[in-house]
Amino acid sequence: QRAKIRSVSKRYFVSKKALESGNIYVVPGENHSSLMSRGVSVQLDSFTLDDLFLRKLEMGQKLKVRYKIRYRLDDGSGEVWLRDGLLNVDFDEPERAVAPEQTLALYIGENWDFCIGGGPISTTYKTGHDQ
Repeated sequence: QRAKIRSVSKRYFVSKKALESGNIYVVPGENHSSLMSRGVSVQLDSFTLDDLFLRKLEMGQKLKVRYKIRYRLDDGSGEVWLRDGLLNVDFDEPERAVAPEQTLALYIGENWDFCIGGGPISTTYKTGHDQ
């Protein structure tokens, strides 16, 4: 999200909103590293997931998926895994401007045309998750 700051010629973007304090953090440029995410976590109880794939994840398997976060952007690829009630997706390539409460949809299949689930993003992470 672009920040409008008067008397500043350089474009700034919102990188974080601290709801408890009311602070908004901005960074220069739309490709700043703090705008990039390496993955997301979703609360499993708020995510609709196909039962077969849920069982595979519960057995400790990691699944290769395609994902969609914003309908205007191309889909991405990554790996999904489960830990402590969180569905985690590690992106193959960093994604810009991913935020909590955006909807995540996961796809598999030969043509990546079978949706296995979707739901709201709980958190994003900037570096690889400890696996």
